[in-house]
Amino acid sequence: INDFDVIINCAIQKSGNTDNEIIENNKKYVDNLLEYTRSNNSKLIDLSSMAVLPPRVTSQTFQNKFEYSLEEDWYSISKIETEKILLSSKHENVNSVSIRAGIVYGPHMHWSNIAFNRTMNHEVVVPSIENSICHAIHVDDLCQLIIHLMNYEGSTPKIIYGINPEKVTWHDFYHLHGLYSNFEEGYVRMLPAELINKIIKVKGDELMLPGIKRRIIDFFRSLNRYLRFSELPPINRIVSFLKKLNKGLIDSEVRDRTKPSFFPNEFELELYQTNSTCDENLEELFNFKYSIPFKVGVKNTCNWFKYQIHKS
Repeated sequence: INDFDVIINCAIQKSGNTDNEIIENNKKYVDNLLEYTRSNNSKLIDLSSMAVLPPRVTSQTFQNKFEYSLEEDWYSISKIETEKILLSSKHENVNSVSIRAGIVYGPHMHWSNIAFNRTMNHEVVVPSIENSICHAIHVDDLCQLIIHLMNYEGSTPKIIYGINPEKVTWHDFYHLHGLYSNFEEGYVRMLPAELINKIIKVKGDELMLPGIKRRIIDFFRSLNRYLRFSELPPINRIVSFLKKLNKGLIDSEVRDRTKPSFFPNEFELELYQTNSTCDENLEELFNFKYSIPFKVGVKNTCNWFKYQIHKS
């Protein structure tokens, strides 16, 4: 690669037989890009992700950009290691910036496709906590940010957040994708996070009962085994009652719905409980301003989605 002004790295390398090989290939790839950038006296704009942060982002995490996620999947580790290479002393004089993009929505985007698929066929369940913040950014705004950085000649931080400062909750995110797509009412339901956590830990007919009920059941089962009475009626009745009580609580939340409920996985449940906003001001840093309000962005995305359905 020779004679260029800017490299925009949107790629993630997936080649490799193991997770470790994939991670190492991504590290070598970014290291090479930085060397090309240095030798050509040009600029590298790297697309990172908020996946480098813990799922439940706090204001402290935003302030300390190096409080990295402890997730062990190859994607998160690759993004974290890429950032570390970009910030290393070896490349400290290279003109580079890494954008930690938030929840990127819009036509063709992964998060909007998730919202469409879930609200079309299910009632999406999110935790009923105050300020469940979704750090959304429309794909067009992200592209405009990249273009702005391409042409900006002043200094920038090595790491910036690609997050529209408009406050959007996860309830808003799913509800508006369903509403503007003309799906029937009842796309999003809010439940206490503790109850969601209990429901998603149900495995078959065996309930993973938390806390004191779990300990009581284990105690009676141990006592039953100790006494060598496998069918001790009082103990079995107590165990059965507690299981039915817990199962009834769960059943009351998931039955009698016009659509089946879609519950988050454990990672998403953590993500949905984020309640902190990013106070980084890109307009002050290098004169960039986001231009697409969330409602406008979702409406445009839904029009695209309905056109795709009509076309197919």
